[in-house]
Amino acid sequence: MAHPRVFSRWLDQAVQALARLPSNFMLTIEDWRERSSLARELDGLAAHGELDRTLIEAGLSPSDVPRLLKGHPGAGRQLPEMMRRVGIDTAILPTTPEIREIEWRCTDCRSWRQCREWLASDDGDHGYRAFCPNATALERVRDRQELRRAGRDRPAGGRSGILRELDAMRGQIY
Repeated sequence: MAHPRVFSRWLDQAVQALARLPSNFMLTIEDWRERSSLARELDGLAAHGELDRTLIEAGLSPSDVPRLLKGHPGAGRQLPEMMRRVGIDTAILPTTPEIREIEWRCTDCRSWRQCREWLASDDGDHGYRAFCPNATALERVRDRQELRRAGRDRPAGGRSGILRELDAMRGQIY
């Protein structure tokens, strides 16, 4: 016979799982709709002979399409939100191989539900580190941005005033 505490814990877990069922069902439908919409969009581009050009402009190849369709469809919304929350200025973020890898990792992520919950919370700590496969890479990008920002605020080579302006005119300051 099961111990009452074990049964009680099991019953609590079962009730919680049932409570999450409608939300999980809605997320599944939303994911299906987004994947279907993307597939229709890609089919439309292919029918008009625009798929290859569009993929090239996005930095993708035709071989990336199945992976894109299989991945988490909400990644395109969640990743920019995660970046802002971690402290990355997405407005000045260049597309680099590192950023592309972060995007793919996010698309392939299986922790997207935890991510969505964390993003919706007011949790200001670094809780994302426990589930986000991009945590270290995002922090590295953020730290580089902060260093660049700090470097721009400091006079180049310790110069100031007219010497700094002359250096800037010569193209020595970016």
